[in-house]
Amino acid sequence: MEKFITDEILALSKAMKDDPRFKNLDELEEEVNSNSVIFALSKRKDEAEKSYSFALSLYKKGSAELTKAEHDLYEAKLAIDNEPISKKYTEAYAKVADIYREIDDIIFSPFRKKILSSLDK
Repeated sequence: MEKFITDEILALSKAMKDDPRFKNLDELEEEVNSNSVIFALSKRKDEAEKSYSFALSLYKKGSAELTKAEHDLYEAKLAIDNEPISKKYTEAYAKVADIYREIDDIIFSPFRKKILSSLDK
């Protein structure tokens, strides 16, 4: 049984590595990680996150300072999201995430059902 499971896991792993959706995501990830525009925008977002976190610790909700920090963070994240390579990566990631959800459901749904039915008792 253990060998069967190991063989099945290895087969699944190979299938995923050979799948064009996974390959595409890997290529896009490399492209995103080496993109100087994305790097600069990520740095800007990181700074905005720090500023927002700092503002949260100092100011009350609704204050002008906190609102500005929140807006700056929103704008920094939006700038990354609007980059064409970022959009491509997000689309590719969503396709792969769907596959992972399907695999998770196939493997673990029987256990979830058992747990839920035992909670009903």
